Amino acid sequence: MRFYLILLVFCQFLASSAAISPIGFGVKMKEPIPAGSPLVFPSIHGENLEGKSFKIPEDLASEKNILLVPFKRKQQEDVNTWILGMTDFLLEHPEFSLYELPTIKQMNFFIRLNINNGMRYGIDSKEQREHTITFYLDKESFKSRLEIPNEDNIHIYLVDKEANILWQSVGLADEVKLSELKGLLAK
Repeated sequence: MRFYLILLVFCQFLASSAAISPIGFGVKMKEPIPAGSPLVFPSIHGENLEGKSFKIPEDLASEKNILLVPFKRKQQEDVNTWILGMTDFLLEHPEFSLYELPTIKQMNFFIRLNINNGMRYGIDSKEQREHTITFYLDKESFKSRLEIPNEDNIHIYLVDKEANILWQSVGLADEVKLSELKGLLAK
């Protein structure tokens, strides 16, 4: 009897979560990211905060895309410096896109559901939720593949549809970095 009561409560939780938020559990990577040239962004699977699955970089909207890769919740402020610094430029140049790629270690689907829903409710803009793609993966393999030494800073990449990294930076946006990135995009 107790088992059925627990099962009933659990099912009600799932039903209420589904009614509140239509997004899924998030994609969990099963295989490590393959090694290769450090100038190529690895092909990885994720799900945006609207529940759409993506394969990065193949499913990105633009020929050139800005990828912001944070590893920790507290790095959202750093991410926001790039979003704010690029907003006007991207409005003037809709042929480019910016994506936030929160990179999180592999977790069970209940924790992924909680994290995804928490992030979804923290972002009011549907467009920003569509451009926030969460990855649950082997972070050590991912960092090794991109030669990221630690998770202390966010990493920023300009990537084309063929996964070539055309430019990269680390940390907060500043006038020098933003000017350099905008210059590359404007060419």
